[in-house]
Amino acid sequence: MHSKKRIIVAVFISAFILRISWMLITSSHVHPRIWEYENIAINLLNGHGFTYFHLNTVYRSFVQPLYPFFCTVIYLFTNHSYLILQLIQIIISSFICVIIFEIAGIIFDRRIAVFSAILAVFHPGMIVYAVKLHPLVIDTFLISLVALTFLHLRSNFSVRNQIIAGIISGLCILTRSTIGLFLLLAVIWLLYRNGYPKKKIILGGFIILFASFLIILPWMIRNYMVHRQVVFMQTTTGEVFWRGNNTNASGSAYKIDGRTVLGSSSPEFLKKLYSLDEMGQNKLFREEAFGFMKGHPFEVMSLFIKKNYYFWWFSPQSGMEYPKLYLLIYKALYSVVILFGILGIIFALSSRISNIRENTLLILLLFLSISFAQSLFYVEGRHRWAIEPMLLIFTANGIVNIKNMVKGKI
Repeated sequence: MHSKKRIIVAVFISAFILRISWMLITSSHVHPRIWEYENIAINLLNGHGFTYFHLNTVYRSFVQPLYPFFCTVIYLFTNHSYLILQLIQIIISSFICVIIFEIAGIIFDRRIAVFSAILAVFHPGMIVYAVKLHPLVIDTFLISLVALTFLHLRSNFSVRNQIIAGIISGLCILTRSTIGLFLLLAVIWLLYRNGYPKKKIILGGFIILFASFLIILPWMIRNYMVHRQVVFMQTTTGEVFWRGNNTNASGSAYKIDGRTVLGSSSPEFLKKLYSLDEMGQNKLFREEAFGFMKGHPFEVMSLFIKKNYYFWWFSPQSGMEYPKLYLLIYKALYSVVILFGILGIIFALSSRISNIRENTLLILLLFLSISFAQSLFYVEGRHRWAIEPMLLIFTANGIVNIKNMVKGKI
């Protein structure tokens, strides 16, 4: 077997065994952690449609659709088997490590690629969430795949690759719409940071965006037919936007005392909220958020900066659902990841090899666009975990470069 194939197989098997082991140790295959996606999948299977009861009313577009439909299809053919769903998620999570290997190989070299993949295999967030009935694994897989497809476009800007990039980006929007900002920036990056003629890049950018639009169009049509007005992805956009932009906002979905931001609202606001239907609640949340932003511009900017800080570090509410020891261990590990990650980015951007600089710039655009887009709403630790495996690439580069400096090779 070719050496690269052997490495890929070894990375995949290692990640798979580690995630299976975690599932067995925690018995999550017996009592899996579930969220609202499970309820929606059950309602779909029982013929009640894409529905979820929330805030005293029935929502018909509560979340982005990809993960609930993903669960529903698996349940339909496996007699609602949690175990099969978890095994498929473990396989996808293991493939993320392979994608990290490929991305690192394109940006740097084989040594950095192997090191990055090993770090991804042992990433605690990917291990823990691989067996939870939560879309984080799908989010991370598709975001990483979007990055990989755009990196491939630099070397081969074919119509085929443009369509593939558009399709994958569209699928990613159906589960994590904050990728949309990166999609626009990536097309601009291709326009100004590539050697292809601008007309070709503009046409290719149109193909990418149009292919993405075609993927999300059926859901948008469905939403219009259900709500009789344009709903891009979900009717909780107003609520999640309000969570991060109101007089009680903390930057997280929770306050320091453990209450939710919504739960700390005034009785008058909650009474009015509970009297409205799905679209009415979305409108109320949106109006309240924009009203707050208009009246408190400096506080809004302060919150935005704070949320970006929380995205890349930790909010005071971090780890509320876990033992404190877990958070301390992860903070220590992440301190190493972010420190050497920053150094790795600096080394890459200052490299004499233009390919390393340009590809690093693309991944940096991905990091910053998702951070900024998420910080318009509210931030939890899992939001960073969707891109943290890619940060490990630069952590590996930072460690290798520092090691070379110590040995006098730089």
